[in-house]
Amino acid sequence: MKIRNAVTKTDYQNIKELYLSAFPKEERPPFFLLKHKAQKGKGTFLVIEEEEQFLGFLHIALSNDLVYLAFFAMKEESRSHGYGSQALTLLKQRYAGKKILIAREKLDPAAENYAMRVRRYGFYCRNGFTDLPCEIIEAKVHYDAMSTRPVTPEEYNHLVKEWGSSWILHLVGLEMVNKK
Repeated sequence: MKIRNAVTKTDYQNIKELYLSAFPKEERPPFFLLKHKAQKGKGTFLVIEEEEQFLGFLHIALSNDLVYLAFFAMKEESRSHGYGSQALTLLKQRYAGKKILIAREKLDPAAENYAMRVRRYGFYCRNGFTDLPCEIIEAKVHYDAMSTRPVTPEEYNHLVKEWGSSWILHLVGLEMVNKK
């Protein structure tokens, strides 16, 4: 298995199809915006594949020693085979020495997909992520933050300012804050 930068039209078609099916509408910015940012070097789409077979993708943003894993999805038939853990291991190797940050759905027992949220939480814990005393707010959706090493709100907020223009940040509302 390997991860590589998305470069072809087919890469982007595969990624877009999975992106639209894997993430709820309220949690995803328009795909064209992410693709545009990637083409301008402000983000990176990574294809997860085995023997040229598309398994999933990662979308990251980078700043200094911080990698923000904004989107990570595996095709349904690729799940529960260890590919996700392998992809995170490859991501950690690719960005050795950098902190990797994720925004994870809150563990809300009233959520319709609570069992899935618990499974995802366990997956990230097994793969070396720990809870941060912060939450990430993206497009008015509140997430719990996890990372491979401590990350401050200032580091995340610096990253998103580098990633987006002021009007995008105002429109989307990307911010990390300490939990109250």
